[in-house]
Amino acid sequence: MLFFSVAVMIVYLDWRGGLKRATAIGLLSVALFASNYMAHVALFACLAVDYLFWRKHEQSVQKGEWAALFIPQIIGCGAIAMVRNPLRTQFGEYFASNTLLIG
Repeated sequence: MLFFSVAVMIVYLDWRGGLKRATAIGLLSVALFASNYMAHVALFACLAVDYLFWRKHEQSVQKGEWAALFIPQIIGCGAIAMVRNPLRTQFGEYFASNTLLIG
């Protein structure tokens, strides 16, 4: 998990635009999701805040780069979540009954 988090951050911080780097972030993010889905969510929350408040003014992301960033994640993370979903385990019912959203 730590390796993939650092790898995503290195590619993100060194990004000057381009489809290769966007695809690299997308694929590394799928590997991060496979290792720890909560770390994936936390990392992308931080990246979203950084991009919206600071990076957007330095380097804007083009439409094709957005697609290269999110399509691998949608396909890969979706496939992983279908197979390895913690809510479908014996603890899923316990989690659902103790959450504020279901309440």
